[in-house]
Amino acid sequence: MVMHGWTRAMQGEGPQAVTQIRQYLTELRATGTRQIIPYFLGLLAEACVQAGMTEAGFAAVAEAFAIVGQTGEHCHEAELYHLKGELLLQVSAQRLEDKVSPADPTPQPPHAEEAVWSTVTPNRYTSITWKALPKANCVPPAGGSGT
Repeated sequence: MVMHGWTRAMQGEGPQAVTQIRQYLTELRATGTRQIIPYFLGLLAEACVQAGMTEAGFAAVAEAFAIVGQTGEHCHEAELYHLKGELLLQVSAQRLEDKVSPADPTPQPPHAEEAVWSTVTPNRYTSITWKALPKANCVPPAGGSGT
């Protein structure tokens, strides 16, 4: 059931899929099982990332970390940190979008006068990723090609 809900979430059925995963987790907890719960909470968090439900995703990750601390089941802990990072990126992207005004759709990075933009790369987590380089690194050496 969890995998079915996760698959639905990856196909864009966000809130319904999250509800399905939560329902199965409730049923599983009723049996007293705790050993696989952090893994399933990670899948729930990933479904929440896909659905844009950041608060629910953070809650799932926090609960998973708490259970890991109680049970010692660390085998999925790295993925939980990865999901926490994805959720943080999603929140960051939302804040960036909130700061962009319709009159000026290009967000300005901090200390723009000290940076040269080497890349502006869209990715699946944020609308824009900025990478600032010091001015000295952007000028090719005298007589060189810059590579």
